[in-house]
Amino acid sequence: EDDHHHHHHDHLLLHPPPHQLQQQPPQQQAAEGGPQPHQYNVGTAGSVPDLAISDSVVFALADSLAQNSTLRELAFENCQVSDEAAAAVVDVLIQRRNTTLRSLSFDSNKIDKSVRKYSQLVRLAGASPLRSLSLRNGPRLGDIGASKLAQALKGKKGITELDLSACGLSDKAALAFAEVLKSNSCPLASLSLTHNKI
Repeated sequence: EDDHHHHHHDHLLLHPPPHQLQQQPPQQQAAEGGPQPHQYNVGTAGSVPDLAISDSVVFALADSLAQNSTLRELAFENCQVSDEAAAAVVDVLIQRRNTTLRSLSFDSNKIDKSVRKYSQLVRLAGASPLRSLSLRNGPRLGDIGASKLAQALKGKKGITELDLSACGLSDKAALAFAEVLKSNSCPLASLSLTHNKI
């Protein structure tokens, strides 16, 4: 059993509290038998789906991220993460205190003032392994925020996948990306602007 606990720490699973677990479908039994433990397993994939988690937890994760060298994907989906807490996670990447994360998602969360941080992240992404950023279903982003992200991509290597679906965008944001995409130096291989008023 000790071997099992030390074998491939490649997932970060944040389980809901026990009272929420009762409302969830039963957890699939682990392949080795018995229920999966309700604990953090730090590794190469992380997902925090459909939970309201406190800022203190996000700040703690940001601190852990600065010391982690195995995590590849981190997703906060519909977790009601505040602007300040999201910025703390992004800061770890901007300051290059984590050099292994390749995919970051803040889908269905508040994105307002922190867009400046995301722009900084995109601008510096060529110096980090981060390749995928998703801010899907963040209607507060708007044209101004999206345009800042588009400008940050100019002539930069790094981010190859950007998802701004349902982010309150109009033709103005689409035109900002169209201008950036004219350049062959734009690193994007995948751009999603679906479910916007374009």
